[in-house]
Amino acid sequence: MSGGWRLRSGQAAVVAYTGGYLAVPAVPGAGKTTALAHLAARLIAEGGVGKGRILVVTYQNSGVSNFRERIGTLLQERGLPPARGYEVRTIHSLAAQILRRRPERRLLPERPLILDEASRDHILRDEVRRWRRNHPDTLQNFLEPRVRQDLQVRARWEEAFPGLVRQIVAHCKAHRLAAAPLAAQVGKLSADSFLRPALEVYAAYEAALRREGALDFDDLLVHAYELLRGEPEFLERLRRRWPFVFEDEAQDSSPLQEELLTLLAGPEGNLVRVGDANQAIMSTFTNADPDLFRRFCRRPEVLVRSLRESGRSSRDIIDLANHFMRWVREEHPWAACRDALEEQTIQPVAPDDPHPNPNPPGYHILTRRFASQSEEMGHVVGRLPRALAVPEHTVAVLFPTNRQAEDFARLLERRGIPYRTITRTRPEQQRLAQGLGDLLDFLAAPHDREALGRAVAGLVPEAGADAAWQAALRATAPEELLFPLEERAGRLPAPAAAGPLAAQLEGLVRRLGEWLELAWSLPPDALLLQLAEELDLEEADAAVLQAVALEVRRRLAREPQLDLVQLGPQVRELVRQAGHVAAAVYDRQGFHAEAGVVYVTTFHKAKGLEWDTVYLMQLNEGDFPSTPTVHMRGDLDYLGERFRPDRLARRELSHLLGEEVLGEEDLTAVKEEEIRERLRLLYVGITRARENLFLGAVDPSRGMAPSQAFRALEESVRRGGEVRRERA
Repeated sequence: MSGGWRLRSGQAAVVAYTGGYLAVPAVPGAGKTTALAHLAARLIAEGGVGKGRILVVTYQNSGVSNFRERIGTLLQERGLPPARGYEVRTIHSLAAQILRRRPERRLLPERPLILDEASRDHILRDEVRRWRRNHPDTLQNFLEPRVRQDLQVRARWEEAFPGLVRQIVAHCKAHRLAAAPLAAQVGKLSADSFLRPALEVYAAYEAALRREGALDFDDLLVHAYELLRGEPEFLERLRRRWPFVFEDEAQDSSPLQEELLTLLAGPEGNLVRVGDANQAIMSTFTNADPDLFRRFCRRPEVLVRSLRESGRSSRDIIDLANHFMRWVREEHPWAACRDALEEQTIQPVAPDDPHPNPNPPGYHILTRRFASQSEEMGHVVGRLPRALAVPEHTVAVLFPTNRQAEDFARLLERRGIPYRTITRTRPEQQRLAQGLGDLLDFLAAPHDREALGRAVAGLVPEAGADAAWQAALRATAPEELLFPLEERAGRLPAPAAAGPLAAQLEGLVRRLGEWLELAWSLPPDALLLQLAEELDLEEADAAVLQAVALEVRRRLAREPQLDLVQLGPQVRELVRQAGHVAAAVYDRQGFHAEAGVVYVTTFHKAKGLEWDTVYLMQLNEGDFPSTPTVHMRGDLDYLGERFRPDRLARRELSHLLGEEVLGEEDLTAVKEEEIRERLRLLYVGITRARENLFLGAVDPSRGMAPSQAFRALEESVRRGGEVRRERA
């Protein structure tokens, strides 16, 4: 087996699958990617896919490269080409591929402009500003009367409002609820309904997208699904192309995503869905529905093969995670939330497994209470040097919120402790920003020899160190390289024409001349879109460049005098600042934790990652509440009982379509949803640790009571330490 890997019993059962609907509930660290890769390789090698291909769908770009590498390696070991018989795509790239095959059926341009999250948010904020100008007092009226004149509160509410509207817009699209019919229902809503302005902005946002000729990521899924529903012959061709559909991270699926993949597989087809309902933590930020995968696993026609063995963590950490699962299901103080976690026990791997569980000497799980947040942070900072001193040892500190993580990172900076954050701009993004800027600088000043050199080096990095090319660049005017006399056979003078990079440079210089001609005839935004087509970029980079082109178009509408000289630096900055793009597009591609640095991030962003030592910080009631009466961090208290307007609006929307009225029980239900997700979030945090785990909370004497979940874990850790001592 690849890399000395021996399939475990649960993995072998998955790999033995031959067809039909299969659900694979997988505990953290169970090797689900390995199982799917082996299954794909076996089906391909045995001719199970015929002339078709296995379609593997994942929700993260990092998963695409991971699956390709795993499946390709296994095929090569069987003597087969590494790219044969399968495709791996994100759900959105799959939808885009479907639409590109039949764009005319949806009245779309052949290659529609696809907005990244940052561009979508920019347009949405513009429409929110227009709505506010037309409704100057409405936003303020949502506030509790006692705080309506508080300027700071009003500013916080105005800042939060667009993001809340965005959640409703995305929710509507995930349920295929079009803007126009919903806008017609607005009159049924009360004046104080948050859903009313959200639906009005939704209609305006959709109109803005039509004017731009653009689609957002949610539109891709909607149009792809409706195309397949309306074109049965086209759908049947795709089913023959993809006789098997594999879905990874199925617990993060939205209703529309599930419908699209089920439609592709067909009622009698082959659909494999792998996920962990206990790690369903994305409904706060996405339209993921944590109950979808649970319901799929319980359908009578679905075969279930569980992956319970995990080699990630020590047995002590596994025992703690299992204890937490049982405590939630049996003893959680709010009975309605005891279904937050599925009853699936993590099992350690067999003692002779090639990848055994870590077995550090001693007992390495600690809990501690602190008098304040600053004391907790200071204590952990004091412990970090010892953890960092262990060779090849990786360390992470996880917080419930971004702000807490940022405060801790600043503390590490002051203490001189090296650290990383998961969301920091990646080198790929920095290179794209620099390369685009250099290329535009050259197109703005083609006579500048240095600008030409930087543009070439950005596209062919080896040219920066190639002596023959550098000599030719110094000796030849740019116009002679770009537009040589007809009698010269090539564009490169000797000795560059005979150098190792000659073929690459010859083609690149020719393209630079063509792009220069385009720069004279096209507006800058259209030029960027053309470059996105021709630069042979990865899909992620092309999406970034398309997003930048759209922003440039908007800037040109405001400042028509902008030219390439001014736009070069702006484009660099646009790409660098595209934090949303970095999160949505680069998505931690190829993440490997480094030893010698501290990773500082949130519980949410740590999902899918692991470290040797993990510190879980600030496990208090405000972040991990135990009852609906607890004030949660993130509640918008200045809105009174509508403390979570986006979640309430989702419930109100379902009532609106069913002619029901939002009631008191909905307020409680929203709180219960939040409690369930926070319990799963804590479970994710625990299972990130391989060897050492630290859990901290602030003492109740300062008004920040440790959560009931922390207290249960604290007691379990105490008992575990006693058992260890007794055995010793």
